[in-house]
Amino acid sequence: RGKVLSVSENIDVPFGSFENTLKTYDFSSLDPNLRENKFYAKGIGVIKEIDMSTGETVVLIEFTSPAR
Repeated sequence: RGKVLSVSENIDVPFGSFENTLKTYDFSSLDPNLRENKFYAKGIGVIKEIDMSTGETVVLIEFTSPAR
């Protein structure tokens, strides 16, 4: 499950800086240890994930636009 927390987060990752990103809180009743904040940038997708249980962070370092 997920809950939208914000649509105006400013996030810096190695790939770049992003304004007005979507921040969600993702969780599961099947796995109580699954608690994550995720940040999504328009046209790219997930740019940052934070595991709220362990503090582990995953960030976008590279992006290749899909071929059209």
